[in-house]
Amino acid sequence: MPIDISERYKLIFAEHHYASDFRIKIVTGWCLMYAALAATFVWLTSESKPLARIIAVAAMVITALMWLADVRNRAALRASKDAGAAIEEHQDANVPTDQRFIARLKTESYFDKFVTHSRAIDVFAIAMIILLGAATWYLLSHSGVLPK
Repeated sequence: MPIDISERYKLIFAEHHYASDFRIKIVTGWCLMYAALAATFVWLTSESKPLARIIAVAAMVITALMWLADVRNRAALRASKDAGAAIEEHQDANVPTDQRFIARLKTESYFDKFVTHSRAIDVFAIAMIILLGAATWYLLSHSGVLPK
């Protein structure tokens, strides 16, 4: 049973919206976990300094897991963009070139290809893993005592 091209476009646009919303939920959850770990870290540094390093390790694990969740979600974003652009460019769609939304997301600009949400998330995750690793090392080597 064939699906009308306008219906296909609505479905793929909804899929792209869903994948984008899912990315927002991943990043929001990531930030909420950091906030909870920060509060726990503050409490642990006042109650049991040697256990504070557990929070830094937990934050590294959470960073890796949330990063992997975003990487997995990227396939859905790419697939919806590719399918939407193909629908817009199809002759039966009859969409004028200057009105194609999804096809315009696939830019030819080197800057726009380099500066993406995915790359920003990658840089953030790598930086956080390095910083949290350094924090873990510091806390281990100083028995959880922070500098004054």
